[in-house]
Amino acid sequence: MDASAVSLMRDNQIPIVVFSIRERGAFLKVLKGEGTFTTIA
Repeated sequence: MDASAVSLMRDNQIPIVVFSIRERGAFLKVLKGEGTFTTIA
């Protein structure tokens, strides 16, 4: 992601969720609010 994408997300109050796609089932865990992830608001 570049600076403009981050700026647009912050201006429109859309959080960025960062997690590892290498961990099996990580996406599903993030959707459930579980697992290891970081939210940038």
